[in-house]
Amino acid sequence: MKKIIGILAVILVIGFYITFLRFKEVGFIEMDGYLLKNNQITTNLYQDNNEERQPIVITKVKEMDKVYQQGDKLYVGEDKKKEISTSYPLISKDGSRILNFSSTSKLIQLDYEQVDSFPNTIIASGNLYHTSDYLKVDEEKYSFVLLEENLLMNTLPIKVITETEER
Repeated sequence: MKKIIGILAVILVIGFYITFLRFKEVGFIEMDGYLLKNNQITTNLYQDNNEERQPIVITKVKEMDKVYQQGDKLYVGEDKKKEISTSYPLISKDGSRILNFSSTSKLIQLDYEQVDSFPNTIIASGNLYHTSDYLKVDEEKYSFVLLEENLLMNTLPIKVITETEER
């Protein structure tokens, strides 16, 4: 009886390891760019005091870097795996494209209508593309992406005009 319980315990530990602790390859990075590790950018924006702001940790990634999953977290890198956040998209090195990982973000059209986004899409010059074949998803233009943290990320150049200056 003790042997059976011991064998079951070993099987449970191995099953737990395989399910939750093992890094499983789930994809690769489509373009050179930058990823955020956590939501420090949101925390900084909502703080009133500049002295309390922490540096924003970014991870530089290269095209074809592998993406791994451990439990519900994602990591990038072959040797030294770095945690990344799916709340924020991958921003291309030249800033011309973003790769959306999240299924909870919203796309905002030019007429400010919000539509649901879906993961693994690229937004470039306001156009939405599939990552699998780089074909346009639709003929709409999207001016912003509303991220999970209620931040807006522009997908087209914007011009801000205030009473005192124009940028």
